[in-house]
Amino acid sequence: MKTTTVMMALALLAGGCGAPGVSDSTRAERKDLAFDVSGKYVEDAPAGLPSVLTIRNEHGASDVAATLELRGGLRPDDREALEVALRRGDGRLEDAEVQAVAGRIEAALASLTLGDGATFTERGGENVATDHAGDLAEIALRKSVGEVGAVRGAKYAATVSLFLTGYHASPRLDAAPTAYTDDQGRGKTGKKGLLLTVSRTEDGATREVTQELPLTLGALLKY
Repeated sequence: MKTTTVMMALALLAGGCGAPGVSDSTRAERKDLAFDVSGKYVEDAPAGLPSVLTIRNEHGASDVAATLELRGGLRPDDREALEVALRRGDGRLEDAEVQAVAGRIEAALASLTLGDGATFTERGGENVATDHAGDLAEIALRKSVGEVGAVRGAKYAATVSLFLTGYHASPRLDAAPTAYTDDQGRGKTGKKGLLLTVSRTEDGATREVTQELPLTLGALLKY
């Protein structure tokens, strides 16, 4: 029994030398196969003011940051869904408080930089190729917006995540999952796209009010 326990402990320690479930060689391959996705992209929107995503390389193709501009603000249905989620997630919020929190989130999304610095390093970076060929880009970007409201001693914060798929043979980014999408290249429920999480901190305890609420963002085309 003791021998088995020791062997299991050693195995766990060996696995913990790198990122959980991802070996150093796998991360190296993902980074080496990553292709350049930098540039300016405009949303393929059938109506309204299209959003813009500008991606820049920080230290190579796998280490990127991006500026997202929702120039038309939240879609009306997204704004309504956000307000409904806030009310459902925190019944103490009055209508004016819900609208104030939602308004500050919408203002932040007018121009928001995601992925600054080294993020998602355990998977190889924000932009990696997990298909062993370099034909697909699995892009993961995130930003904590910070405080978006304070109500009766409770502070509200928002986190924006953007998970996209890129194509080596096409100037297009979209939210289509692939057979190679890794766990950190999508949300907790397996979704890609633009996801919003709002949390509340009170008396030192933090809990999520909304978890990865999907926001509308169409396919993005490079120009």
